[in-house]
Amino acid sequence: MGGTINGGLIAQFFINGNLNSEVYLHLLQNEIILACATLFSGEGIQNDILLQQDGHIPHYGREVLTYLNHAFPRRWIGRRRKWSP
Repeated sequence: MGGTINGGLIAQFFINGNLNSEVYLHLLQNEIILACATLFSGEGIQNDILLQQDGHIPHYGREVLTYLNHAFPRRWIGRRRKWSP
């Protein structure tokens, strides 16, 4: 999996085995957010990010949704969730 910003690649993330909500939550908390913070040189980078994800089932585990609602309040877009500034 990977992410882009302004047409450039943030990073590619590889996992061993299948992606489930536990693995995805780990990626969000320990790799994806850190890659963004490194790119933009800052803590609290979530305040400047709109996170969009597709409808893949692991993206919607209870722990993942709890984390997204806390870390990206009103700034994440996904299945049945539309962004509103």
